[in-house]
Amino acid sequence: MSGFKSFRPSQANCATVQEAAWETWMTQANQIVVLELGAGVDLPTIRHLSERMGSPLIRINPTHPAIRDDAGISLRMGAKEALLGIAKELAIQI
Repeated sequence: MSGFKSFRPSQANCATVQEAAWETWMTQANQIVVLELGAGVDLPTIRHLSERMGSPLIRINPTHPAIRDDAGISLRMGAKEALLGIAKELAIQI
């Protein structure tokens, strides 16, 4: 039990550091697009974050790709295939 107690403060500190890094990044980022890779449907945390931020969502999932029509784009494929395709398209447009 004493090991658990000593672990918790460092875990809390890690969360604080991550939150601070996230806030700093958010103030500097432009045109954010949220990528959701292979996430299930039961915990829509990333989808809700995208909605709160007003950012488009790209949901990549080979079995459950569906999202609301106005939420973004859904791709029924694996993450590697989708990311390679996105990278190829971005290279063409740059």
